[in-house]
Amino acid sequence: RGLGEPAERRSGGRLIAEIAAAPAAVLRVEDTAAGRTFSYPLAAAAESDVRVLEPEAATVHCRIVDRDTGKPCAARVAFRSAAGRTIAPYGHPEEINTGWMQNTGPDVKIGGASYAYVDGACQVELPPGEVFVELSKGFEYTPKREKVAIAPGQRELRLELARAFDRRRDGWVTADTHVHIGSPELLVLEGAAEGLDLVNLLAAQWGRHFTNFADRPGLYPGSTPETTVWVGSENRQHFLGHIGLLGLRERIVPFSDAGPPVAYFGSPLTTSLSDWADACRRQGGVTVGVHFPIPNGETAADVVLGKLDAAEIRYDRGFASLGVTEYYRYLDCGFRLAAVGGTDKMFPTRAVGATRTYARLEPGEPFSFQAWARAVRAGRTFVTTGPLLFLSVEGREPGAEVDVKQGGEVEVHASADSVFPLGDVEIVCNGRVVAGGAAPLRATVPVTGPGWIAARCAAQKRLSYGMRTIGAHTSPVYLTQGGTGGFSPRAAEYMLKLIEAAVIWIDTVATPSSRDRMERVRSVFAEARGALESRLHHHREVKRI
Repeated sequence: RGLGEPAERRSGGRLIAEIAAAPAAVLRVEDTAAGRTFSYPLAAAAESDVRVLEPEAATVHCRIVDRDTGKPCAARVAFRSAAGRTIAPYGHPEEINTGWMQNTGPDVKIGGASYAYVDGACQVELPPGEVFVELSKGFEYTPKREKVAIAPGQRELRLELARAFDRRRDGWVTADTHVHIGSPELLVLEGAAEGLDLVNLLAAQWGRHFTNFADRPGLYPGSTPETTVWVGSENRQHFLGHIGLLGLRERIVPFSDAGPPVAYFGSPLTTSLSDWADACRRQGGVTVGVHFPIPNGETAADVVLGKLDAAEIRYDRGFASLGVTEYYRYLDCGFRLAAVGGTDKMFPTRAVGATRTYARLEPGEPFSFQAWARAVRAGRTFVTTGPLLFLSVEGREPGAEVDVKQGGEVEVHASADSVFPLGDVEIVCNGRVVAGGAAPLRATVPVTGPGWIAARCAAQKRLSYGMRTIGAHTSPVYLTQGGTGGFSPRAAEYMLKLIEAAVIWIDTVATPSSRDRMERVRSVFAEARGALESRLHHHREVKRI
């Protein structure tokens, strides 16, 4: 059903070949191992071991529409013959080159199967008889795989997609925070076909190679009411880390620093992620710890200093993966980071929006990048690879605070919508699963003090959408006590070790630049270490009292 499930491997003796030949042609097949040649007159194929599967085809004008409105509907589509052959719409390849920067068209290959992105209409050469069609459009339309009968001489085909949910009516908008390489115009189409309101296209540097540098930062003028493309950048250092600078209006350079593979060979350390974040915020942008927390050099310092608005959460290997456990550590220490989702798309084997962010705007607020940015900064988000997951704690949504008493309880409600198979929903409090079950889920959770509560879920079996494990994770609701958030000495000490390791790298491994610049970079870590040690000291003093 358009899910990109891995194909079953089957053994067999059939060979399907695509050839062009006259009706009276003779097909010769050579067995090189046995030294034998077999001849098959195509006119008498029915009397031999050769079967002509599709002797003819005609150009069919296909329209894809929303079932309820009848309006054209951009979508991801694939046509397969009765024999299983991929039939690509005109302008699309049947076999997609999956090499880096090798395919520049609106196509994607998932689980070995090729798909085309179309704007609601396409032309395709279809043979008479049965044809299988796969259609999908993001997470709020029901994906479908259906068999259609093509009559001889048929020239028109209408296909329908049914909307399952419409969360835009409730103020929820969806975005991919992290896309590379595609042109803005291409991403308007792909984003619309994957049901995205916003695509953040990030220019980047790869040694001496640059991508999307010529695309002016800001709102792409060719954006549509359905899908907005905004050009920002991912600024990177191979050790200190990578940071997504979203919502830019002017370039922030250098895109990369401190040596290969992201900067050029021998380039010195001249700046920090913290400085890049400050420059982004001066433009009104959003700062994101992309593929959080890797590379893990400056991450701790930037979180302590409040330089990051959000963290891209991934759970491809389950919720015990590094990205999730590190995210929990920072939450345990009282730091606030919205959970967001981005694909880091740079190959045609990943669908744009396969991992995405849902963010809730203020009631009645029209969609714009700025409105979305305010929702992300406020923490009204969840990251998803399929399910739409909603959480409330004492009636408060993610990003909000709930003041609690020691030894008290809070009422938690989690619900989920999904066009994909969905397993149990889990309630996580301070890193521990405290309740679980089928959605909708209500639970009374005991609390012993300040902290946080979030919800998460995953498919019961390993399915994928664009090669991402299906699941979701909300940003937390923060539990405070007398206005004070949680704090974990153990997590703080771990973060101090990360900061210390980064300073050692700066002093002993990094190629140095000027003394002033090196001191400026070191000052980021000195400030973070001082702030964290102060919190540790205060916590121990309070415990002593």
